[in-house]
Amino acid sequence: MLDTCVWLEYIWQILAENDRTATQSKKIIDRLNGDNNYQIILSPFLIREISSHYKDWFILQKIIKDGFSFNEFKQIKMNYELEETEKEKIDDIIIKIGNISNVNVLINSGLGVSEVEKILELESIYSFDIYDALHFNTALEEKSDFFITKDGKLRISASRYNKSNGNKIECMPPKSFLKIL
Repeated sequence: MLDTCVWLEYIWQILAENDRTATQSKKIIDRLNGDNNYQIILSPFLIREISSHYKDWFILQKIIKDGFSFNEFKQIKMNYELEETEKEKIDDIIIKIGNISNVNVLINSGLGVSEVEKILELESIYSFDIYDALHFNTALEEKSDFFITKDGKLRISASRYNKSNGNKIECMPPKSFLKIL
């Protein structure tokens, strides 16, 4: 399982289409692409968080063009909407990463009571934020071996969970996972 921050770093690099040195995230995804020893999980929650990031990015550009500060973003972003071309760009990004070889796009049939309870436990007891709890729970449900993230707080929360529940998922930064690969 790759955390949203890993996907975003990868997407920003492939969108730039330049020759700069590949980021660790790009190296990981390029290495896993076609490697039958690994599957990459892309959940509806990851898709939603990635889409939300790009929606905010498009809206922030409009807010700044209108003379507002990024500090005002949270208060006024609801006054802005995406154009159809921006929605299409976001859809194209999701399709592009969903088409990477070895990406397993999950279709979520809904969260049951036990899943919601688990997510709330991850949030309240182990200090996951809500998106991280959704992603980590998906990784647990899918029996992932690795959870790759640049988020140090998430790695600490995962470590707490693993210590309390037996080592379930190795949660590590991209650099450590590249060494494994």
